[in-house]
Amino acid sequence: AKEEIEKTLAALLPAADGEASALHAAMRWAVEGGGKRIRPLLCLAAAESVGGAPADALLPACAAPSSSPPPCWQWDWVLEGAAMRCNAFALLLHLTLVSATFMAPAGAQEAQPPAAARRWRSTLVRAAHQQWGLDAPIAAMAAQVQQESGWNPAAVSRVGARGMAQFMPATARWWCQRQKIAAGDCQPHNPTWALRALAGYDAFLFERMGRHFPHLGRFDRLWLALRGYNGGEGNVTREAATIGLKAPTRRQIDAACGARGRSSAHCRENTTYPRRIMLVLQPRYAQWGAVWAPDDAAAQSSERMQGQRLQERLLALP
Repeated sequence: AKEEIEKTLAALLPAADGEASALHAAMRWAVEGGGKRIRPLLCLAAAESVGGAPADALLPACAAPSSSPPPCWQWDWVLEGAAMRCNAFALLLHLTLVSATFMAPAGAQEAQPPAAARRWRSTLVRAAHQQWGLDAPIAAMAAQVQQESGWNPAAVSRVGARGMAQFMPATARWWCQRQKIAAGDCQPHNPTWALRALAGYDAFLFERMGRHFPHLGRFDRLWLALRGYNGGEGNVTREAATIGLKAPTRRQIDAACGARGRSSAHCRENTTYPRRIMLVLQPRYAQWGAVWAPDDAAAQSSERMQGQRLQERLLALP
């Protein structure tokens, strides 16, 4: 959960370049330096305690680190120790996060992709069309890259996943062998390779989920494909088999996570992963290409209302 908070904060804060670069750099330094994460974590726990998904509470949770700004002397290098300037800076930081977080859920479509994403838009669009055709879920895949690495080609996770697409070394080798890509050209840190591999692996998993669950619509199959990307296709299908139904719903499959021994922590991450990509981040990339919505009007309304109800509950908390 803490890692998700850090990623979301990094995406919400203005880039430390361009106009007002010194101020933006100071804002990032104050927030990204760590600490002040107890309240965001409590916010996510509160969401879960009332039946919501922690991923839906990430945005309001990210307003919490700035609600009690650190002492002025921490910012002497920028603000020359002036208490009045420090208070103004703290207020600006607080308003930036609050406006970016509490206002975003009401119209997530208005949020914009991070600046780092723009450079690789055409590369991802080409890769998606090659692997999926003209109706490729481009917005969802762009959201997935943001979730995985924040569009950072040099990203390395704590478990060793690498590059924009965060392929584990063994998965990268398997994918290259499957695609008949020479070992020397198997380069997870190469953005072009990573985006092509992500689009291709997503298509592979989507097709596999269609074989396992042919009764599900494309939104639900992509949702489960994302779970497979994050936690393994085999885990999803083996857990679904424990339900005992010929045609389980996607929600029933999600609820079965852990039925074959996976820990609750892994299940929480694995079921939150597609929710954040499909419902929170995907709308930000609507101008890039097709946005895949829930497969029927009732499901679409239900998914949208989940987020709205959760925001209302959180705002009502003392």
